[in-house]
Amino acid sequence: MNISRNGARFKWSLSYEIRFECLINSDQVRTEDDCYEALCCWVNDDSLPFKCHHSVPPGYQYEVADVSPPETSPLELSLSPQGSPTLTPLKVKLEKRGEDHLEVYFYKPGSVRDEEDEVVESDLEGGPLTVTYAAQSEFFFIHLQRITNTSKETIFDTRLGPVISTSDSLSFSTVLPSEFFWGLKGGQGDGPTTVTAVNGPQSHELPFYMAMEASGSFHGVLIETSSPFLFQFISAPGALFHFQTKSGVRLHFFPGPTPADVYKQVDKFVRTGT
Repeated sequence: MNISRNGARFKWSLSYEIRFECLINSDQVRTEDDCYEALCCWVNDDSLPFKCHHSVPPGYQYEVADVSPPETSPLELSLSPQGSPTLTPLKVKLEKRGEDHLEVYFYKPGSVRDEEDEVVESDLEGGPLTVTYAAQSEFFFIHLQRITNTSKETIFDTRLGPVISTSDSLSFSTVLPSEFFWGLKGGQGDGPTTVTAVNGPQSHELPFYMAMEASGSFHGVLIETSSPFLFQFISAPGALFHFQTKSGVRLHFFPGPTPADVYKQVDKFVRTGT
């Protein structure tokens, strides 16, 4: 990858296979100025499906080594690190816990898991959230969307920042549908904050956030981890959420679509586990 600087603008020479479309709050970037404003790269080529793009840093990549079983919940992706000796193997489990509850679980092979949990197989398709994930031998990503007849909202997308697992940490970044969200630090954007007690009374923040989408719908994400974690709101490109912890993390997605619906769905999970 060659990067040259021209004033305040970068020109990236990237193969098409490792380019991802640069979106600002789920909206397509249509002008060159807006693209550079979002800290992305522009290629003026009408034959491409998109002109504004970015790339996952090539030193931090995972390849999907195995998918088991395909298209069925719970689905498990075994990831193999590529290009960096500091990365360690990682597994990701996608599980549909109910029509209004989807779980994404990042964990390191050999770590303590709830193997004794009762497993209910179901189809990952259907329901209010659409799940797209990398196939075997492809570079890893997870993309959750709310797709309706009138809109397509990104709920979670790991392609804007690498997923990194090392011997002592696990981190990822995801795009947010808008800058309007609350919970954690409420999108204040005042730098990284470490939560030292996930469930303790001395912690004034909850491992939960609710985000408003461009369509006016809301969704919520409950973060479940046994370790302290750090999070940061980043404003370019678009609205990003960076998360880092020491061990595995479960992300529980609740589709709403109203704030009251989100709270009801979270309350049901806390009370019943579904």
